[in-house]
Amino acid sequence: MFYSLKEGYQIVKRLSSHSSGKTFLALCKTQFPPIPCIIQEHSSPHPQSFYRLSQKLQILGLDSQIPTLIDTFEIAGKFYLIEEFIAGQNLATILTEEKLFGIEQIIQLLEDCLPILFRIHEQEIIHGDLKPTNLIYRTVANTRELVLVDFRSTHFDRDSANILADPQYAAPEQLLGKGTYASDLYSLGIICLHLLTGMPPFDLLNRPLPEMSHAALCQILQRLVEPNLQQRFSSAKAVLQAMQRLGMKQKTKHQAEFLISNCYAILQGDDERSQRVNTVTISPDGNILASGSDARTIRLWQLPNGEEIGCFSSHEGGVKSLAFSADSESLVSGDVKGMIYLWSIKQQALIQSFQGHKQAVNALLLNAQGQLMSGSADKTVKVWNSQTTQTLVTLKDHQLGITAIAFHPTLPLLATASLDRTIKFWDFTTFKVIKTWKKHTWAVRASAFSQDGKLLATGGDDNLILLWDVATGKILKEISGHSWTVTGLSFGQDGHILISSSWDKTIKLWQIATGKLMTILTGHTDSIDAMAVHPFELIIASGSQDGTIRLWNLKQLISP
Repeated sequence: MFYSLKEGYQIVKRLSSHSSGKTFLALCKTQFPPIPCIIQEHSSPHPQSFYRLSQKLQILGLDSQIPTLIDTFEIAGKFYLIEEFIAGQNLATILTEEKLFGIEQIIQLLEDCLPILFRIHEQEIIHGDLKPTNLIYRTVANTRELVLVDFRSTHFDRDSANILADPQYAAPEQLLGKGTYASDLYSLGIICLHLLTGMPPFDLLNRPLPEMSHAALCQILQRLVEPNLQQRFSSAKAVLQAMQRLGMKQKTKHQAEFLISNCYAILQGDDERSQRVNTVTISPDGNILASGSDARTIRLWQLPNGEEIGCFSSHEGGVKSLAFSADSESLVSGDVKGMIYLWSIKQQALIQSFQGHKQAVNALLLNAQGQLMSGSADKTVKVWNSQTTQTLVTLKDHQLGITAIAFHPTLPLLATASLDRTIKFWDFTTFKVIKTWKKHTWAVRASAFSQDGKLLATGGDDNLILLWDVATGKILKEISGHSWTVTGLSFGQDGHILISSSWDKTIKLWQIATGKLMTILTGHTDSIDAMAVHPFELIIASGSQDGTIRLWNLKQLISP
């Protein structure tokens, strides 16, 4: 029999009903065609906590390994989550069909599941009910992918929680209502032992671990199921690092935060503020990384080894922007005082400097024709002859400062982003504004064209990334995965990935076709203000207010 719990949702059947609430399989009729979904009563006793948690789950739902959160609602004091239905085989079913899991299957399960827990815990929440039925393998594009479902027991780490977890897999402290991040890890360890031995979880308690031929795995599992919190692994990241240390190969494509190849340097300055990295760029030949900071210096780093090969220090103010020439032989820099400097890379010397703007130079571009474009906090964009430093034209139409500029890859078209919340397009033959887009609700701080020029990505203080159709001005995707200002955007070389950086200390990779989050790169301890993508290697460089530049090797992450 079909009935509705709420308008727009048609109940197909009840999946479960117990003290923690009911779970339904339903059809979401607000979508066309209607799609299957899961409706769950949530255990949160407080509306404020429930809706705050819903915001976290909405962000996590952008991840392909976590169900998309479709909706939330409240009826008669009960709270409901509506999530994407995940079709596939859960671990309990696989165990029934395939009997016991082997050593390699358990290692693969750890590699698949730990990154999911890392990302959940990063949002300061605990899943609270890890068990075999909540871990589902589904097939996507001929690839088997693990998905963690059932978030009705999820709660914030600092909140006391009702005991809703399956007691067979719950950690001792969890049964006392004091769950921690390590409680999820304990549950994962018990799941692994259950799949490995076939013994019911209660039979595993207070017994020595079964003998196994893989000493490293035995060591990992022992620490996962340690009853004493002080001796147990405290984080998913710590488990993955221990697995690497013990030589257990990681195959996951979702954990680039542990693929950092180098943290190049801490920039030295007179005080903490002067260490902040404001801008980074990579030369077109891919051999040099340049960085600029509030220490009024520009540093050059050899790629890929990260060795420092030069330092320019003639600026009188913090360096805000950098751009290499097309032949990689020159570098242009702009500072907070409106000055522009032109440098010779080969001679490691200043060629010339000139007053570019009345205020900070926030963005620079150098094209193959020798034209230099600069965007400033003084609301203008200037086009220069980089050889003579003569101003060719000044573009004025924004109401507030310019934050980012991007030149179309095939057309004479310049896109400018501003604090006035708009993106403007300039015809580079007439130097006139031909269209203005006004969809961001706060300042726009980042923009990038796709390699074919068909898409423009923009982001800013509203924490949103918008994907625009350049020809029509239509918004194709609205991506809301960052929790703070989006500071940098770049399209991947294959045209399928969008990369973003943010003041929330993360870099995120998105699948353009679906808008789904592919991975989160973490490691910086303060806001990321700058990001650059290598022209032909799977490498990202990021600069932060924590005074460091990090180089991320993505080869294992997005290669087939």
